[in-house]
Amino acid sequence: MTFAISRSPGTLAGDDRFDLGAWAMLSPDYAAWAREASVLAGELERGLHNGELFAVIQPRMALVPGGGVRLAGAEMLARWCHPQRGLVSPGQFIPIAEVTGLIEPLGDFMLETAARTLAGWLARDGQATGLAVNLSARQFSSSKLPLRLARLRSDYGLPPGLIELEVTESTAMRDADRTEAVLGELRTVGVPVSIDDFGTGFSSLAYLRRFQVDALKIDKSLIDDLGVDPHANAVCNAIVQLGRSLDIKVVAEGVEHVRQLDYLRHARCDEIQGYIFSRPLDADVFERAWLRPSRVVPASREAPRSGSDGIAAVVAAAQQLERADA
Repeated sequence: MTFAISRSPGTLAGDDRFDLGAWAMLSPDYAAWAREASVLAGELERGLHNGELFAVIQPRMALVPGGGVRLAGAEMLARWCHPQRGLVSPGQFIPIAEVTGLIEPLGDFMLETAARTLAGWLARDGQATGLAVNLSARQFSSSKLPLRLARLRSDYGLPPGLIELEVTESTAMRDADRTEAVLGELRTVGVPVSIDDFGTGFSSLAYLRRFQVDALKIDKSLIDDLGVDPHANAVCNAIVQLGRSLDIKVVAEGVEHVRQLDYLRHARCDEIQGYIFSRPLDADVFERAWLRPSRVVPASREAPRSGSDGIAAVVAAAQQLERADA
């Protein structure tokens, strides 16, 4: 199958579509990229049918009083193990999926995998945690989305709130009226929604009030310099305060360093996600490491501590828990 690729490698979300001949006339470099993208798209389509796609899960941790953390949920991420190329970076295949339309079957695969995973946790462990799936703009705008989610919940016997969705800030703001309508429909079928990559777009505060989303996820680019750059600190504080004023949970993603975690705790951010606690894990490893009756990691096994030392103890305890159950 031959796919038409839109625009350029740096503007993959456009609506204009060109065939490969048009690319060749525009630029040899773009033509080479388009040929490779078309090949990869065909291989991705086959991979979806051949079971090469799989999901990994990264925990999302709530900051609790006393310096501890508690499992608050998780995000499910797509991975592709190509039979010849090996692991293909999501940064490589997700944009290709978006411009070729393969993002829709890929999204369906992720939603089905999330529902099946949640049902398995409930059957084996008697408990589960909310599992978030990223939606593309195409999926989010589909009139079939609420019905699809309602059927998944019914088919797998899932209670409300376990399947969660994430949409980017740019997707949410693309058509604010449509977004408000979709969010209302999703709320009626018991599906929480988070605004992902928050802080990278131009959200209107008035629209945020109308949207009634469940969480704002601060983009990693705003977290990287946290604790060392006053401007990054100010932006983070503003988003946390915005969330509190609108009664919206705030999640920091891409947290990797103790200084970031230290600052976020003092800023009273609600939840943390990132490599500081865990890399994305295979579903069975995640289940063993994190789905246990006691899901609170104490700040210390000895006396309570404060500041960076105490947070470092939290991080060490969380990572020790993961390794022990892996």
